[in-house]
Amino acid sequence: MLITLFGPPGVGKTTVGDWLASEYGFRHYALGRLLRDPVAAARIGLDLDTIDAAIRSGRTIRSPALWRWLNTVLPSSSVPVVVDGYPREPGALGPFNELVRALPAGNRVVALHLTCSPQISAQRMIARGRSDDRPAMPARRLSQYDSVQLPLLSQLGERVKVIEVDGEVDRTVVARKVAALLDLAPAQKV
Repeated sequence: MLITLFGPPGVGKTTVGDWLASEYGFRHYALGRLLRDPVAAARIGLDLDTIDAAIRSGRTIRSPALWRWLNTVLPSSSVPVVVDGYPREPGALGPFNELVRALPAGNRVVALHLTCSPQISAQRMIARGRSDDRPAMPARRLSQYDSVQLPLLSQLGERVKVIEVDGEVDRTVVARKVAALLDLAPAQKV
């Protein structure tokens, strides 16, 4: 199974990915966290100055090297995979859809879309205190999500099942809802 996480900043994508990894044995690729790790970014072949500038400005990182790396590591996993941050911009859509087309027919591919109001999203971004979540950034990042990332959901390949979940509620409620929608049961833990 391949799950890609969509949603505005602060909705809890990384939290859901970490939960799927710890509770059900998914391999979680949290791209925001990965790109903040200079060793990992260099191993992928990313320019650290470009990443730093993107993080400071709140922009999405556009990198064919990242997409090539993802299209190599995601299908090679022996366990289900959850990734947050792919595709996040129009240039990544083609490589992502190529990845999906190349997966064996029996593989489930889900775009888990976590929703959240702009007010809650902004509050959560400021509360988590990351450098790209400064008080001036939430409006810019939410606007970028609405105009760039959200439209990608309707452009995902036909094999991708889009599932929407309210990300504003308590994290435990979100986790239970995700498990039910993905038909995950404790017996399926790896």
